[in-house]
Amino acid sequence: MPDSVGDDNDSVADDKDPFDAQLLQRAFRRDGRRNRRRKRIRKTKTVSRQFAIPIVFVVVVIAVAGWQLRPSAKPSPVIPTITDVNKIRIVEAVPSDKAQEPSRAKEIRAKIGAMQLWFSNETAGKVLRLAAGSSKSVKVERIVLSVATSSLLNQPNLALDLQQALFQSGFVLAPDEAAIVFTQIQPSEPICGQSAGRIAAVFPTACSQTSNEFSSNAALIAAHEMLHVLGAVEGCAPHAGRNGHVTDNPSDIMYEPLNASSPRRAAVQHLDPGHDDYYGTGRSNCIDVKRLPVWVNA
Repeated sequence: MPDSVGDDNDSVADDKDPFDAQLLQRAFRRDGRRNRRRKRIRKTKTVSRQFAIPIVFVVVVIAVAGWQLRPSAKPSPVIPTITDVNKIRIVEAVPSDKAQEPSRAKEIRAKIGAMQLWFSNETAGKVLRLAAGSSKSVKVERIVLSVATSSLLNQPNLALDLQQALFQSGFVLAPDEAAIVFTQIQPSEPICGQSAGRIAAVFPTACSQTSNEFSSNAALIAAHEMLHVLGAVEGCAPHAGRNGHVTDNPSDIMYEPLNASSPRRAAVQHLDPGHDDYYGTGRSNCIDVKRLPVWVNA
């Protein structure tokens, strides 16, 4: 009997061996996975420690740069505003393919004199402050452009391209200056003048009877374009129309017909009749050209 019992115990022990082996195998695999996980964590920590300082440095640099570049409460304008303008320069721009004619300066002086007389009559004795010369002897600067007429005429905004051509030719405006620029070219569209930035461009022969004569309206064209440069007419004006014009009074120098049925511009032009849109309005929330420092007593 004992032997048979012993045999039974042996058989039970033998039956447990495979089960114990499986348990050990599973334990080994579990320990192996745990060890591999620990190694990955240690490796990650090592790599993280290697890059921690550079990453922190980059984050600090980005944060400092962002703080320095944040918008300030009162950002300084990159380009001088119209309220900075207190002097007007008179320029003759000559395309590279045009002959320089000394007589043109005399014609320009005459037109600027007529413009100043018109302003004086409309403002009770105020005229634009010219950067050089005097009311009796206007200084005209002649700038020979580095581009030909055809290059200018191929641009969608002639005044803007003329301004760029002037700058490329060495012409520089001080922050407190604007310019009236006369240039003898014939735009493909029937325009007598155009403005861009601080440049009031006048094409004096474009609206004349011939391509060699100055238009009789060149003085008023110069006044009109300079008023554009000085901020007239803002959209906040009561009678503002498109492209900086007014639509209420045909005798206003800044008038432009609203449509084909609107009255045509009157022969005699005045400076903001009624003083309600852009000159002498007394408002501070919309450009009042009268407030600008560019005016002096005639």
